[in-house]
Amino acid sequence: MNIIQIKKQILGIAQELMQGGQLVQANNNWGGAGVIVCFPGEETDESRIIVRSQFALEISYFIETLRDVFNDVIDFENKFEFYGRLAHSVNVALMEHDSDSNGRYLALAMLREAYEIASEIEMGRLQVMLIVTGSQSTFKGQSQHPFTAEEIEEFFRKEIETNT
Repeated sequence: MNIIQIKKQILGIAQELMQGGQLVQANNNWGGAGVIVCFPGEETDESRIIVRSQFALEISYFIETLRDVFNDVIDFENKFEFYGRLAHSVNVALMEHDSDSNGRYLALAMLREAYEIASEIEMGRLQVMLIVTGSQSTFKGQSQHPFTAEEIEEFFRKEIETNT
């Protein structure tokens, strides 16, 4: 699958969510490539990037979905970057907007980051991690001030309009 197809798939998923599509849950919490998704209060390996949310299964579902969408471009060398950035986007959204009550926003924040990753790959300049230590992570090119739900939806509306 090429990057244009990947971006179209992301836009389709985002559009479905913005139109009230159901949040789907994974069978299990995600764990891999230096990322652990779990429910608040669960003990886990603190040396990983940890996403703690009441929407752990929904976040895990979207990570799995994006893994499948990016299957042809994610490999051993960039998987930590890919999954780390997805996790980081959710963590920043959780910290900045106290949004653990809005699973749809968390999913859209992750989709927004996935779209950015696809754009970087398309331009041949996937940004690399600067620091990853436990649940504290910083990435080049990624905003430390997340987009609001309205800004993310407006971004996707414009992209959907432009690409359809």
